[in-house]
Amino acid sequence: KGKYVLLTFWSVESRDCITDNLKQKEFYKNYNQKGFEIYQINLDENEEAWRNAVRFDELPWISTREDDPSDPVNARLYNVQSLPANYLYDPQGTIVARNIHGRTLQLKLNQLFNN
Repeated sequence: KGKYVLLTFWSVESRDCITDNLKQKEFYKNYNQKGFEIYQINLDENEEAWRNAVRFDELPWISTREDDPSDPVNARLYNVQSLPANYLYDPQGTIVARNIHGRTLQLKLNQLFNN
């Protein structure tokens, strides 16, 4: 509460997810001090691959992993059908956008923080 939060679901094995993470790093750098946070949930079976990716890509936000990726409770709760997937929450906890990536996410963040 109190911040815009991008909840993302991702996998190390998806090139689209890795590309998304790298773009999100730029957005995080630009908007974190203005009230933007990212909370990631990883769906990889291989915990070490996830840890290595977070370290290697120097992801500065909260990165967690499904407790049991073979039974992804959180992904089911959000009806995640493909990766990467995301949900943007406003400071009141309402979802204001979903599955926006790259330029579309950048435009949305510009709209929220630069008006």
